[in-house]
Amino acid sequence: MQKTLIATLLTITCAGAGAAELDLRTGYDTGMDKWFSRALIGHQWSSGVGGWLEVTSSNSSKSDEGLDSFTAGDNEAAVYYSYKLSDKLALVPGVAQVWNRDGSETRPYLQLNWQLSDTLSVSPRYRYQQGHIDTNSANEKVKAHNFSVWATWKANDHVHFSVNPEYTKRVSGPDFNKFAGDDMFELGLQSRFVSVSKHFTPYFDVRYVDKGDKNGQEVNRVWVRAGVKIPL
Repeated sequence: MQKTLIATLLTITCAGAGAAELDLRTGYDTGMDKWFSRALIGHQWSSGVGGWLEVTSSNSSKSDEGLDSFTAGDNEAAVYYSYKLSDKLALVPGVAQVWNRDGSETRPYLQLNWQLSDTLSVSPRYRYQQGHIDTNSANEKVKAHNFSVWATWKANDHVHFSVNPEYTKRVSGPDFNKFAGDDMFELGLQSRFVSVSKHFTPYFDVRYVDKGDKNGQEVNRVWVRAGVKIPL
């Protein structure tokens, strides 16, 4: 599955490189005291077929740690099809493959993109997650249900604001951590500055990411992130 998705994405990018988009982002996890970054390249054809490929990494913010503190994070490859139901509605089935040094997951999903008005849109999504994760004791199977909604308001042609609540329920496999258990709640707030330049779109967001476990201590995690989208 992983190799098939990557091959499909490379075909998409090569066939329509002029319409592809590069998304670069960096951020800070206040609870875990870590910096993280990601690079994502995506493209959607006029037919509605699209996809993306993403790589992430993180590193400690401690001043006495150098390049050895960098850790590879999740990698993700996905393909989807946006089926237009009307001028304001689109149904988007897709599948993503996520992998890292601890295991991998296959994540089929179904999303509805709904343009409520010229300035307001919502995109609810359900995603099923199934894979395996290596723990200290065994290679465990993991299953989870994920629900999320993106709601976006266009304040004007140049400034857009979004809110993104997200909930994940793990039904098998280890807990997320001993404080969050098998439930994970997230809430994101994002602002985008659109068409400031045809060459890039900067954005900023703040995201609450439930409770974390830092060296056995409970911490509240908030991500502060900044990024830029660049058309290729």
